Amino acid sequence: MALDIKPVKVVSRLCLLLFAMHLLPSIVRAQTPSIAASPENPDSDALQFLNEVFERYAHARSYHLETVEENEIKGEFNRSWNKSITTAIVAPGNRYHFERRGEESWWIQISDGTTEWTYQPISGQYLQQPVPASGPSQLKSSRTLGTYQLNEAQEMLTHLLRRQDRFLSATYLPSVSIDVGGKQLNCDVIRAQGKELKGMTPGVSFQDTFWVDRENHLIRKIFGHSEGPLRAGFSDDHYVSDRTTLFTVAELGASSYPDQLFVFHPPANAIVVKAFEDPMELHLHELAGKPAPPLELTSAGGKKTSLKSLLGKPVLLDFWATWCVPCVESLPSLEKLHRETTGAGLELISIDEDENSKTATAFWIKHNEPWPNFHDSGEIEKQFPMHGIPYFVLIDSSGTIVYSDSGLDDKKLRSAVASLGPAFASVSEASLP
Repeated sequence: MALDIKPVKVVSRLCLLLFAMHLLPSIVRAQTPSIAASPENPDSDALQFLNEVFERYAHARSYHLETVEENEIKGEFNRSWNKSITTAIVAPGNRYHFERRGEESWWIQISDGTTEWTYQPISGQYLQQPVPASGPSQLKSSRTLGTYQLNEAQEMLTHLLRRQDRFLSATYLPSVSIDVGGKQLNCDVIRAQGKELKGMTPGVSFQDTFWVDRENHLIRKIFGHSEGPLRAGFSDDHYVSDRTTLFTVAELGASSYPDQLFVFHPPANAIVVKAFEDPMELHLHELAGKPAPPLELTSAGGKKTSLKSLLGKPVLLDFWATWCVPCVESLPSLEKLHRETTGAGLELISIDEDENSKTATAFWIKHNEPWPNFHDSGEIEKQFPMHGIPYFVLIDSSGTIVYSDSGLDDKKLRSAVASLGPAFASVSEASLP
């Protein structure tokens, strides 16, 4: 019987082997991923290739991106250029490190998974709190300079992925080598044409060019070009915007990052605060207690007035412009304050910052405001810290500044006026009419 069974086992094993060999090509084909779009493939679609690159970013749960960005906007009557440096590192365990530095703002936010620090090097102030379970906290104060810059760093990956839905088509350009931090990287180059998006001003065109590292298929440079009526509501405009973003660091999906990236060591002169103050406001408030500058004012009719000639009377300066909506909206409140204080001797003087003095003069006549307005050709505002408008400066009868602030805070302004002396004690703290 043993001799009869053995041939059966051999035949059975041989059949199984032949069956497996027959299935092997199918198994291999099933386990091999479909060939991705590639510049080396003449039949490859450039937009598909770009989308596949974006998909790598969409699935990244950890990343380390650092960029240097330069943006230039040119028009017939205006030209501007700015630069920013951004770091965005996200690691498992709710650890992150964001930094954004530009001309007027610098923000750093770090979490070690337990504690979150948000630091503003310009003011030397920082917040410290338990790390939010939902991820990095966002600064929402519109009065703190450049808070949106921190959000730009937090949302770097999101902003990059949003580009994916902007394109109608794409084409391959010749591959090139680019220098990144002294290292030459061979890159595939794809130029994508933008499609008209909802809310976009008709007539605006844009395209983005991407340099993709051939070794790891990560984006190392983007050049965005757009032109046309870029300002909403100005259909006759023609501006050109060129934005170059160089990724000095591009890493996705790393299993670990150095722990020191997620620890904040406060500088010796840094202070913990409950809320950030606007550096510009700090300078404005520093004027309190200082002598008012020797202003020389000239009216539209050529009449000259100096602050020195008004010594012995308190003076309220109102810096405004016809194009400034909050300035115009503050006039009813100023009219009410003027009625209440003119008998007590408060001199209210408005100073317009319009480009053309005739514009403000015509506005003033039309609205029949009962106090004088003077035009500033740019020399007056130089004698005060950088400020937004409306901007109010209250000077007491001795010529000393007692109040300086941008934006109309009716309650604070009235409180400052009431502190001038008994003659103004009855000034109410009523809100805007």
